[in-house]
Amino acid sequence: MTSSSLLLANGSRKKLIEMMKGNNSGIILTAFFSEFAGSWLEELNLKDLTLVVRGRVEDFLSGATSLKALAKLSQLGVSIKFNFDLHAKIFCFGDEILLGSSNLTANGFNLLTSNGNIELNNIIKVTDQDMAIIEKIVFESKLVNAGLLSKIEKFLDNQLVAKPKNNIVWPDNFFVEEKLILDDLPEFNFEDSIEKDTTQWGELARLLSRGENQSASLIFQQFKIISWLRTLLLKTHNRGIRFGEITDKIHNEVSERYSITRKDLKLYQANLYSFIRNSNLDIYIERPNITEILHLRK
Repeated sequence: MTSSSLLLANGSRKKLIEMMKGNNSGIILTAFFSEFAGSWLEELNLKDLTLVVRGRVEDFLSGATSLKALAKLSQLGVSIKFNFDLHAKIFCFGDEILLGSSNLTANGFNLLTSNGNIELNNIIKVTDQDMAIIEKIVFESKLVNAGLLSKIEKFLDNQLVAKPKNNIVWPDNFFVEEKLILDDLPEFNFEDSIEKDTTQWGELARLLSRGENQSASLIFQQFKIISWLRTLLLKTHNRGIRFGEITDKIHNEVSERYSITRKDLKLYQANLYSFIRNSNLDIYIERPNITEILHLRK
């Protein structure tokens, strides 16, 4: 008799831990995400993680998803995104995907001592087509940074005070992203920032120079330019973006607020690239000829 390829909650949890420990980066799609699951995920200390949840108002008010857990993971450098139509449960690490019925909650993976839900999941090998589908979902999801999480918290607190009715939705334009500002780009290059820069870029340079990469990653996540670059690079499907293309796109973003030439902007961009070279970000620079190309690590 052949063995089953289906995994119950306990087997799914053990397999997921194995996948996470064998790979420092990954993508999780889960409609719901509980506070207990957040603490469990935090202990695994993943280097580079993207977490997409459904993120509807009702999910937070009902307790199906924990805003506190998302905020804590965001502080630790996890990229948090919302997709209001999400129902899939996908855990992609390395060359494997765990998929099935389990949300990343205490009951979904039996993270408590008592029994959780009856769940069934399976493991498949990742194909290029699989990754294209997953990356499309990630790209189309809304990035939620620390500022937006604070805004969400205030909105939910007001709903709880007002004793909300059913079917509450986020206000129009609630998730509209702010445009980049020049403060998102370093004034000095990496080496000069260590001594001269008194802003967060200087603090970041000093942390990186001391090899304090985990603390540095927390600061990196506070710059909109980093999440903005990731979003651009996801669109390229590993093609990468040349230096000049990035210059044009940044100029389009900041030109409404600032009078700056592309020539001057390239100096700021070169400073940013010097930080990327000295970091362990998932963004890296390739120089096949005279131009530099930004890529996103798989």
